[in-house]
Amino acid sequence: MKDRVVRDLWWAVTSPGLMDEGYGSTVPVFDQDELLPAFGALDARPEALHHAVAGSLGAERPRLGAYFEDLIEFFVRDVAGHRDLVSGVVIREEKRTVGELDLLFRDGPVCRHWELAVKFYMHVPGLVDDPSGCYLGPETRDRLHLKMERLRDHQLPLAGTAAAAEALASWQPLESAALVRGRLYYPASSDWSAGPSPTLVDSSHLRGWWCQVDRAEELLPDADSYALLTRAEWFAPVDASLDKITRWSRGQACKWAATAASTWPSGEARSHVVACLDADGGEVHRGFLTSVGWPGAVPDRS
Repeated sequence: MKDRVVRDLWWAVTSPGLMDEGYGSTVPVFDQDELLPAFGALDARPEALHHAVAGSLGAERPRLGAYFEDLIEFFVRDVAGHRDLVSGVVIREEKRTVGELDLLFRDGPVCRHWELAVKFYMHVPGLVDDPSGCYLGPETRDRLHLKMERLRDHQLPLAGTAAAAEALASWQPLESAALVRGRLYYPASSDWSAGPSPTLVDSSHLRGWWCQVDRAEELLPDADSYALLTRAEWFAPVDASLDKITRWSRGQACKWAATAASTWPSGEARSHVVACLDADGGEVHRGFLTSVGWPGAVPDRS
């Protein structure tokens, strides 16, 4: 697939999920072979997809959560053909908002409720006693275990509560599932590509590495070349033959990291995603270069 947004949609639908089904949720699974003809046709004429995501992707700072939701809604409606759907269903109880259901759609005799999320976390070993609490978002406010717990204990069960009964009366029988995509990044000094992962996460999840910018010379994984990625390139792998990326040597990447180490404000959580490319310009893995001392002092939210 040549079109960037079509490749993002393919990634959103078919990449390994983050939430393990044994953790307490049904996880949608899709047959890639069955989907290929539809995606080939979409790649030839992607204009409708581009229009569907223009609001979330076209912003000055792409809203990745909204972009992911737009992609999945397009997939359900325009690729899978489930035209009877609704998103953002607010559930109220005595005039008080108690939650919102991401996506509802009819699939033959069954109605489906999907909770949608795309997340990127870095593993900080020893951050707290509970190993599942050691995964932080780039700006440190977001925690993997808290997001998964809220999905399992609040967002997914919400559709079956008394508060939701009236709003969902016409959406029965209703089956709930979590569609969670993303990537976990492990310290570059560790066995990041195959090491242990938290039990609440699917073992096949996408992996990457991270290190602080002042340690790039020491820890940056070897590759034929490197590319700095924009937020709009956080989903599908990049390809130098298709994407407008600038390829750097290892020396150039390390020089950029050294400049960042000396100029990024002290104590401020900053990061940048770097793709590692092979000789043909295809992405082989990626990682975060974070600010010096990241994550610093993190409030205990375990």
